[in-house]
Parts: sequence; C-alpha cells; structure tokens
Amino acid sequence: LAYANKTFTHLNDGPIYWDNHSRVPEEVGRRRNQSSGSGKRHVSEEGPLSYILSQPPLAWAWYTSLVLALLYFVFGAKRKQRVIPVMEENKNTSLDFISTIGHLYFQQNDHRKLSIQKMKLFLSFIRERYLLNTTNMDAEFFKRLAAKSEVPMVVIDKIFFIYKNIENATQTSEQVLIDFHLEMDKFYRGCK
Repeated sequence: LAYANKTFTHLNDGPIYWDNHSRVPEEVGRRRNQSSGSGKRHVSEEGPLSYILSQPPLAWAWYTSLVLALLYFVFGAKRKQRVIPVMEENKNTSLDFISTIGHLYFQQNDHRKLSIQKMKLFLSFIRERYLLNTTNMDAEFFKRLAAKSEVPMVVIDKIFFIYKNIENATQTSEQVLIDFHLEMDKFYRGCK
C-alpha cells in the first residue's frame, strides 16, 4: 500500500488511462495525462506519417518511394522466364542420304542392291503419304494406289514389274536401274 501511494503521488490529478494490452510510449502517456486549459484530457490526432508529410522534402521522398514501389510491383510481377534459345530449322537430309547411299552402291557397282534400296524408300513413301499397307501388294493394292495418287495404272504396273524382275535376278544391269529410276520419277512427278 505504501509503495502504491508513493507511486501514484507523482501523477497529476484527473483520470488515468491504463491499458494492459498495448503499452504506450512514455511521451505519449505524458501528453495524454496532461490537462488542457479546459481541464479535459487532449488526445493527439496525429498519425504515424504526420511528421513525414508535414516536412516537404520528406513528403517528396515518401511519395517517390511509393511510386517506385508501385512501379516495381507492376513490372516485377510479370512471370520471369529464362531466355529460350532460337533453334535452327530442321533440315531435310533425305536427299543427302539417298545421294550417299547411291554413291556407295555405285562405287560397289551393285545395281541390284541400289534398286532394292530405292524400292524400300518408294514403299515407305507410299505408306506415309497414302496410308496404304504395303505388305500385300495385289491387284486391289495397285488400284487403290492408282486412285489415291492419281498416277496412271500403266506406270504403277511397270514399276512393280521391273522390281519383280530385279528381285528375281542375281545381277542387275545399269540400264535396268536407269529404267527403274525413270519409272519411279514418273510416279513422283505425277502423284498428288
């Protein structure tokens, strides 16, 4: 009791504001406890930025920092992604492949192997372009191929006739290979 009495003797007369949840700095507490001329307590209505905004240089700094923060959020909010490298276009190397294979077989002077290789590429072309199954090459297959490619049946028959002769022979002459190539060339030029 003696301690409490001594403690409260230092306070001025009037209401005392006590808040257990949020402590107020000493200077603010003194201002609240001081009486104004009318005897009522005067609570300051100044906000935390009032001093900054009352000084022109600080106000300019505050507004500039707000604008910069806003710009940072606007431009920094974009999705950041690493640079995607530009890829080179795919090159069609099938002609180079055919040329290399042709030179290889030509150097070996094996026209039969070259003709068989050309036929494999021709059948692959038919499978990919016209979606035809090339395992069973009968009269119905030739009709469908002629209809889809719009190449005359005579050219298709001649290609497969020459190929059958090449397949059955053990050796193929250069002239047969040339004829086989010319017939395939007619097909490639006339197909749709």
